[in-house]
Amino acid sequence: MPALIDFADATFDYVVGNDILHHLSRNDVVESLAATHRVLKPGGVALFNEPIENSRTFDFIQNLFPVGAPDSPHYRPSILHRQMWQTYLANVDDRALSDAELAAAKGPFRMVEFHYCGLLIRLERWLTNAILCRMLDQIDRCITHRYSPLKRLSRSVLAIYKK
Repeated sequence: MPALIDFADATFDYVVGNDILHHLSRNDVVESLAATHRVLKPGGVALFNEPIENSRTFDFIQNLFPVGAPDSPHYRPSILHRQMWQTYLANVDDRALSDAELAAAKGPFRMVEFHYCGLLIRLERWLTNAILCRMLDQIDRCITHRYSPLKRLSRSVLAIYKK
């Protein structure tokens, strides 16, 4: 259960959260957004940058490959190593979050809009050239545009909730 926001109603023009909501249960996301709405002034805006997984197929494919060194605290094993994968899932403190869940949790907010990023940046760990990485970032912004079907493969979303 998220801690109650200990501020008076209509206190802030903006509320900003970075990589928070995916650590909460579905119900806690709804409650947190309702509390955020309460502390925003009329016309206020809440911005949440969150990692997302909108494609079950893509999620499955990326989980076929381990990430990091086995002795690292941030190591993610391959789902092909079933016992290690089950141990990993039992200990991980976050979960897959989708933009559909973020939209459904908007509650009393007048609207929510999404800005996607992080499709090509997934290749960054294999690249060492900084110029190439910046180019990938620019291309990424173009191909994950709001109406592009490729946005479903993005790694992150900026959810903008408007009161």
